[in-house]
Amino acid sequence: MPSDAEIGRLLKGLRQQRGLTQQRLADLVDTNHTYLSKLENGRLGTIPSTWLLAAFADVLKVDR
Repeated sequence: MPSDAEIGRLLKGLRQQRGLTQQRLADLVDTNHTYLSKLENGRLGTIPSTWLLAAFADVLKVDR
């Protein structure tokens, strides 16, 4: 299982490739942009829930 920092780096790269702001992506997956910022910068300290990871995958159009 990747670390929260690895997930954050991947998520940030995908978000930027798709031209989404943190706020927009957070809105699309029904989470807080502060949470997303912490995740992307490796400061969350925990792995996001499988539900949230699946929501990110769906919005960013990547395989779950």
